[in-house]
Amino acid sequence: MDYKVPSENKRPKCFVIRPFSRSLQNIWDLVIQPAADTAGYFVFDAAESNHGLDVIHRDISRSIWEADVIVALISGRNPNVFYELGLAHAAKKTVVMMIDKEEQAPFDIAHIRFLQYDLECLKEARDSLIETLEKSKLNKAPKIDFFPELEIFDSRRKSLYQEAMLRMESLIIDVKPKSSDIFVNGKLNQRSQIIKINPDSESNTISIGNVGFFEFYEKLENYDTSKKKIINIELEKASGNNLTEKVQRKLPGWLRDKRKNPHDPVLMRAISSYLLMMEEYEEAYKEIIELNDICPEWHLSRNQLGFYFGITNQSEKALREYKIVTEMCDYHYIGHYNCACILSTLENFDECIYHLEKIISSSEMLDSIQDSLRGLRHDSDFEFIANDPSYRENFLEIEKFLFPSSTQEELDMNASNSFHTFW
Repeated sequence: MDYKVPSENKRPKCFVIRPFSRSLQNIWDLVIQPAADTAGYFVFDAAESNHGLDVIHRDISRSIWEADVIVALISGRNPNVFYELGLAHAAKKTVVMMIDKEEQAPFDIAHIRFLQYDLECLKEARDSLIETLEKSKLNKAPKIDFFPELEIFDSRRKSLYQEAMLRMESLIIDVKPKSSDIFVNGKLNQRSQIIKINPDSESNTISIGNVGFFEFYEKLENYDTSKKKIINIELEKASGNNLTEKVQRKLPGWLRDKRKNPHDPVLMRAISSYLLMMEEYEEAYKEIIELNDICPEWHLSRNQLGFYFGITNQSEKALREYKIVTEMCDYHYIGHYNCACILSTLENFDECIYHLEKIISSSEMLDSIQDSLRGLRHDSDFEFIANDPSYRENFLEIEKFLFPSSTQEELDMNASNSFHTFW
């Protein structure tokens, strides 16, 4: 039978966290229970057998969540009591702690206000608890948020969320290449090209990132989805000998947009790529670490960290990060590609071939690499395996398979034309 928090005449609920020991039974019988009742609460604990409760862990957490106030009897330092006390604090509940005046409160909570009681004068303890609970009912009792980093999805927030969702409208982002990652208001859209926006909002943003392409960022102000349901976007390739010049032209716009939206992952990746290009490695590293803090679920956040390690000659660390990228993302080639690059420089050619063959085994990874590259030897890292007589033939066969539409001239292109150097 599903457990429900007991109720009586819809009075506010007071849940009591306490040890079930005979030595403390009088505190329940003569202090807590009558005080809560006098203050107008329906009081209950985990041992309310008259309600036919079979209380387990889930029922305790639900009792804490649905209670209007919590009384915690911490005398005796019972571990279960302190565990449930932690749940109550995390749930941002009003908690009244009680302890025998002969006992010392644990150091971690000694700074928190609590009621002390004297076993020789329980009436005084009961009166103090009545006063405290009455203040709580009137929202006059002091309340401390012990976990401000945790936002509770309470009924008010739920109502606001539901209202916002009713106003949301669908918009299709038709982006090329398809392997690009779309962010809506700085949040990864999990590759779906159908996004939800609030057309009344002035702060809707779309940002798109992909390897080998310049970042895209656009703010949609009061966008009318009734007139235009599809936005077509084709990312610009970050390629050519004039790459630095292109980046310099785009940089002011990225910086301007980042000032308005400092935690947009796509813009953060663009800025860190620029800093790497300018050999500002210390500042690039700071930007990349912040990027990973802001968006740890994006594989290109982690890939950027691997790239930093690679460009600063920390090959083993780079390889570690790139292997994590392969685990995070099974649709894009970049994790396996970068693993292959590092392994080629380390002359671990068998493992290098393994990662290149992983790209071949996935149609999505094949599409993503063909969208970005025209050959493997564009990247100077592959010179090691391409020049090894034992592996050269196998490597060139894999390259031809990956890029069947490329001409021999394109496949033989010098590494100096690589656009993967920074993007």
